[in-house]
Amino acid sequence: MDWWSSLSLEMQFFWTVSIVGTILFVLQLALNFIGHDIGAGDASSDFEIAAEFSVFSVRSVLAFLTLFGWTGIVMLHKGYILPVAVLVSALTGLAAMISVAYLFYLFFKMQDSGSVFYPHEALGQVADVYLTIPPEKQGIGKIHLTLEGNFRELDAVTEQNLPIATGQKIRIIDVQADNTVVVEPLAQIEE
Repeated sequence: MDWWSSLSLEMQFFWTVSIVGTILFVLQLALNFIGHDIGAGDASSDFEIAAEFSVFSVRSVLAFLTLFGWTGIVMLHKGYILPVAVLVSALTGLAAMISVAYLFYLFFKMQDSGSVFYPHEALGQVADVYLTIPPEKQGIGKIHLTLEGNFRELDAVTEQNLPIATGQKIRIIDVQADNTVVVEPLAQIEE
């Protein structure tokens, strides 16, 4: 601890901020990558992902503290006076804070657009029967649908009095509460 006691009070302050900030920032990022998002804000459903730009999140504040501390250490070590070191450190930390907030905003925005499938978007679409669909909603079959370049396999039922066999073309006419689609044979529509 001779090293610590040999530091000036200002340098001890910057070292404390940088070490604590770095440890918490790395821990927060590690937890984020394994699926535990600390400080993400309000809980949302599986289909609602908040893509809002927020400078004051846990991760951006930790980025501020980390860069503020390390920049202060470098500035004082290079011989700058304390007010200059604090100003440059604060500006660097602010830049880090805004950058991290913007990067996560872009990540959430990418996740929000295109990766979430809403079954109602499939209404009116033509698809192929993959597993035979039993008649009169007596069971569930499967259909394959390509929508906006994405391949989907959906549960399907029909109100028709005959089963719809594998390989037939169908049109999606409704979506039930459990996201099972209601279909009818395409041949019947064209007749």
